[in-house]
Amino acid sequence: MLLLLITVIATYSSVTCKMTSDDIERTLSALAEKNEALEYGLNTLRNELELERQHNERLRNEMMSMADQLKKHDTLVNSMNMSSIKRQLTDVTVAFTATIRPPNLTGLNSGQPIIFDRVITNSGTAYDSGTGIFTAPVRGYYVFHMDILMEPGENEYLQFVKDGAHILYNFIQATGSLNDVSGSRTVVVELERGNKVWIRTVTSGHHGSGTLHGNEFSTFSGWLVAVNE
Repeated sequence: MLLLLITVIATYSSVTCKMTSDDIERTLSALAEKNEALEYGLNTLRNELELERQHNERLRNEMMSMADQLKKHDTLVNSMNMSSIKRQLTDVTVAFTATIRPPNLTGLNSGQPIIFDRVITNSGTAYDSGTGIFTAPVRGYYVFHMDILMEPGENEYLQFVKDGAHILYNFIQATGSLNDVSGSRTVVVELERGNKVWIRTVTSGHHGSGTLHGNEFSTFSGWLVAVNE
């Protein structure tokens, strides 16, 4: 009886061990298949990532090329715009001549602007015949000229001013009782855009007799010599 029991137990143990080994083999085989599938998936993913990287690299290079082309385009446009602006500034014509229309200007006070009311030329419309003031439309060098006629026995101290500051004096005196006298001054001035230039009597207490001869014999002229932008 004991021998029979031992035989049964041994037989059962052998069967049990055999089944467990088969299960392990099947499990290992299944794991190997899954691992192979994972390796395949990883390789596929690596390939896709490499393709994506190459695609992104091409896009980056294309964008850099486009940015470089845009920069060159902007540089060219800016250069053309600057050339156009400089050409336009160089082509600017600014020139005026105006005279005193009334027979005489009388009762002039010290520091009083002289209004040359009749405009002969005003290219660029920088001279205002209502105020006698010239306003520079561009930065540059300008020439201004005054020619004033004085009747016998009259005299006057005048000056060019820029924004109210003295530039140059002129004194005209007609002595005696027979001859008119003409006095002129010319000055070259560098002006900023918006600077104003006019002629006025001096601001001192004694500026003269306070009378200028008109009838278009007294003139105020100015013109742009060179743009300085």
